[in-house]
Amino acid sequence: MKKYKVLLTSVLIVLLAVLCSGCSSILNKMENKEIRTYTETMVDAIIAKDFDTAYSLIEDACTKDEFAQVYNDMEVLLYDVKSYELKFAGFYSNTNISGGKSVTTLSTTYEMTDDADKVYVISVESSSEYEKLSHFDIQLYENTKLYVTGTIGGMKNASTLQWIMMLLNIPVLGLVIFAVIDCSRQKIKRKALWLVLIILGLVTFSLTLSTSNIHLNVNLGWLINYCAFIKYGDGSMILRFMLPVGAIMYFIMRNHLIKKASTPPQPPMPPQAPYQQGYIPQVQEPQPYNQSPAEYSQPTYPQPQDSDNP
Repeated sequence: MKKYKVLLTSVLIVLLAVLCSGCSSILNKMENKEIRTYTETMVDAIIAKDFDTAYSLIEDACTKDEFAQVYNDMEVLLYDVKSYELKFAGFYSNTNISGGKSVTTLSTTYEMTDDADKVYVISVESSSEYEKLSHFDIQLYENTKLYVTGTIGGMKNASTLQWIMMLLNIPVLGLVIFAVIDCSRQKIKRKALWLVLIILGLVTFSLTLSTSNIHLNVNLGWLINYCAFIKYGDGSMILRFMLPVGAIMYFIMRNHLIKKASTPPQPPMPPQAPYQQGYIPQVQEPQPYNQSPAEYSQPTYPQPQDSDNP
C-alpha cells in the first residue's frame, strides 16, 4: 500500500505544480506590455517610413534584404494612415525542445483600426532565441482568413469528424462528474486529495498541423480545454483530445480503497499459553518395573547385625 501512497502523492504534486505554472504563465502573457511596445514602435516606424528603426526590432531574426521585401509591402499598405487604435486580440504560446534546448515562442495578434476606419490584423511573434521580435506582419482584415470551425462557438459548418470530437466531451466530462459523485459518497481515506486529483487530473494532447511545422503539446488541468478538431481558414488544424487520467486512476483503485476503509484495524493478539496455540502435550507411557510382582509386594529391609558375631 505504501507504493500506492507514493504514486498518488507524486502524481498530485506534479499536477498541482504544472497547473500553477500554467496559471502563472497565462497571467503574465495575457497582455505582454513589451510586445505591445514593440508593435506600436514598428507601426509608427512604418507610417513614418523609418526603415532603420523598423529593422532594429527584428534584426536578430532576418537580414536587411529579407526584411526589405516585407517592409515595402507594409509601407504601401499603411501609406495614408495618420493615426490608429491598437486592440489586443489574443495570443498563443508554444514550447519546443530542439537539440536539448527549450525554445518558447509567443504569437500575439492585434486588431488595428486607422483614422479611415479600416481594420487591419497584425501578427507578431517573439522567441526566446531572439532579443526582440522574430516575425511581424500586417494585413487588411478583409484579406485575412480568420474563420475557425470545430470550436464550441463555431460548429455551424463543422464536418463529421469535428462533430465526433466535440461529442467525445460528453463521456469524458461525464466520467469525471461520476467519479466526483462516487468519491464523495464513499468512506475512503484522503478523500479530499482524490477529489482534487479527479478534478484537476485532465491531460489534453494537442497536435497542431500547419504548412510550416508540426508539433505536439501536452497540457494539464482545466486551463485548455476540451476535445476538438479545429480548422483555421489558412489551412492549419489542431486535433485536441482530453483524457481524464485522475478519474481513471480512481476507478482502477476504487475497490482497494473501499475495502481498506471498511476493514477495521485488528488489535494485537496477547501472548497465549502453549496449549491455546494448538500445542498438544505428549503423554509418556508408564515404564515397566524391573522387579517381579512378588518382590514388589514384599519389600526387603536391611537386617540388624549382631555385634558379637564378627
